[in-house]
Amino acid sequence: MSRNKKEKNAFVSMGGKLLFGAVIGGIIGVLFGDRKMYGWIQSAANSFLEMIVINYVAVMVVLAIAMLILNLSCYVRLRAYCKEAVETDDEERCDVLDDKIEIITTVSLNGNGFFFILIFMIFVLNYNLGGVQGWSTILLYFLPVLMYPLFYILTIGELKKHDPSKSGNPGSMSFQKDWLESCDEAEQMQIYKLGYQCHKGSSYILVLGFGFTAITALIFDVGAFAILITGGTWLIQTVVSSYYNIKYKKKRF
Repeated sequence: MSRNKKEKNAFVSMGGKLLFGAVIGGIIGVLFGDRKMYGWIQSAANSFLEMIVINYVAVMVVLAIAMLILNLSCYVRLRAYCKEAVETDDEERCDVLDDKIEIITTVSLNGNGFFFILIFMIFVLNYNLGGVQGWSTILLYFLPVLMYPLFYILTIGELKKHDPSKSGNPGSMSFQKDWLESCDEAEQMQIYKLGYQCHKGSSYILVLGFGFTAITALIFDVGAFAILITGGTWLIQTVVSSYYNIKYKKKRF
């Protein structure tokens, strides 16, 4: 295939993506522009938010229990895997256990983060919508939130026992950097690949989020602040990405 043809295909591909975006935007505009559809969606959203506010205590208790169960189960399994990995002499079994340790660690840390964000969102929504107030509300928020750093530190502690070469204080701002530097080349490469995929995924999410917010702002009374937040986040992500890209390339000179 010639270079000119490749460039032509690139323009065609980009044009197709723009056309696809315009079609999706048009469909969303038609659907949400219908007054019946608009009323139904607004009513469903208000009912959902009202349900969360009315049942704030029950929702927070359920989330706290689910977060505790997840953390305890993952931590117990992680300890068992780490202990077995230290005691076994079978290399093949040790490799299997290492994979299990990586998986359970990912589930534990990401699941912990998921519940932390969800609980924080519900706490803010409750206050913003004039729901349950008082010390009990704050207590219901802080008790599950304290589980996040607790089990995070416990998990990192078990990983450091399993592999004494790992270093870093989970309470330090430089923990991620110290931990990465203590990993071997294969682990670092895996982390770099994961970082690239996360960057790529977050870029798509921010673009789609800004597009969705911009379209819905034309239909719903969300104000300009939502557009500024999503657009500003997209801009910050682009600037930060560019900064580290340039910084990395400068090191190669």
